[in-house]
Amino acid sequence: MLRTGLLAAFCAGLTLLSSMCRLAEARSPTDMPQPLNIVKIQWPGGPNEPGSPPDWAVRRQQCEQMRQTLHDIGNRMQDAPPWEREQMAGQFYQIRERLRAECSW
Repeated sequence: MLRTGLLAAFCAGLTLLSSMCRLAEARSPTDMPQPLNIVKIQWPGGPNEPGSPPDWAVRRQQCEQMRQTLHDIGNRMQDAPPWEREQMAGQFYQIRERLRAECSW
């Protein structure tokens, strides 16, 4: 008996709440523009000015050199004594993060 009363009160509350939501939705203006989640990114300055994008061929070459350096450090870490691995791991992490930030097109 108590469960039935609680269930009836709960259903009545949900019905009242849904009708209030519909009223609030009907009163809100629909002609408001929705915000866009698009951010336009531009390079500062024009070509050959400070802050302009680097030449893509040069950038690709730098990224390839970083990948090769990362690969070499990983190979050297496998054969290095334990007291040198910690320093190499720091270098490995720094180059890997720089590679992710600068070369992930």
